[in-house]
Amino acid sequence: MEQWASLDKVNEALTKEYSVRRQMLLTRCDVTVQSFRWSERAKGKEEEMTGILKSLREPLSPTAYVSIARVLAAKSDLLSVRRTNTGRERAVAKCDINKVLIGKVPDRGGRPQETRPPPEMPSFKQRTEPPQDQRGGGGRGGGRGGRGRVQGGWSGGGGRGRG
Repeated sequence: MEQWASLDKVNEALTKEYSVRRQMLLTRCDVTVQSFRWSERAKGKEEEMTGILKSLREPLSPTAYVSIARVLAAKSDLLSVRRTNTGRERAVAKCDINKVLIGKVPDRGGRPQETRPPPEMPSFKQRTEPPQDQRGGGGRGGGRGGRGRVQGGWSGGGGRGRG
């Protein structure tokens, strides 16, 4: 009984995961179809497209429930992974889309191994000589302290600076 409960938990987790994936694929499908509807060739054929696409899209459910009984009843040939890119398999799976050749396109990059690291911050260097004037400012009335005046000689204390 405990094993069945564990199997139920695994099946539930897989069902959630596959539902998310199916929902993403269906959303991609819907967006792709929507972009086709915006094309010039589709103008005036919206109703015809909607009828055809609706009959194809409706059976595609975002949730795919597979019962444990179906998993246990599956035959072992479902476990084998077949390559579909060899010559013989390609000949069997011929369709018009395989005849479309894409010409040269510019390389857009984006490979992580080719990106440069950000420039490093300069390392800290110890001062080699003390600053020339510790009082700051230099020139007339600059820096802190001094005569207590602000630019223009007005300090807000009533009258001109303290001279």
